[in-house]
Amino acid sequence: SEADNETRVVIPTLKTIEFLLESMVGLEELQPPEHAFSTDLVKLIRDEIRAAPKDIHLVLATCNTLSASVLFEEPTRTDALSAMLMLLCHRYPKVRLVVAETLHNQLVASGDELGLDEDVVEHISGIIEETHWDKPTKEVRPLRDKIVELLGLPPLPVSATPAGASKGVAVAPPKVTGGGIAPAPLTPRN
Repeated sequence: SEADNETRVVIPTLKTIEFLLESMVGLEELQPPEHAFSTDLVKLIRDEIRAAPKDIHLVLATCNTLSASVLFEEPTRTDALSAMLMLLCHRYPKVRLVVAETLHNQLVASGDELGLDEDVVEHISGIIEETHWDKPTKEVRPLRDKIVELLGLPPLPVSATPAGASKGVAVAPPKVTGGGIAPAPLTPRN
């Protein structure tokens, strides 16, 4: 079918982009707000998830690319973290487990680079490690929301769609609360 053919293109593309992001080959100077590459990338990933929320292979393929996108400056950082945190309440437990592990690894490896206090990273790590992410979403949602709060991100919408946050609406930069992510200057989005 057409959807299968598209997935066969999207997943390898995501893996290639993930490799480039992790090595930052040729991407060091593509930081927002001067360049829209990273913000457009996260928007495209969110659109792919929205278009095929039940395609577990596609959703899992987005995980590492979103994680690597967290290393871009604002507003990409907030958008990528918000997308990952939305996936912590995905309908499939496997997605929640993989996202939790990926998020944990990124925060531990890059907490300083993201401007997070060590105590905040430890607290989030504790929540991620102690939570059984394969439990029903109604049980893990409050823990996910606590992580959102600790990161100083705007509250995530409660949505029936796994990544159904904003549909092209700009998210205001987060406020700093207790060692959260440093705010970015207000800049218009393209």
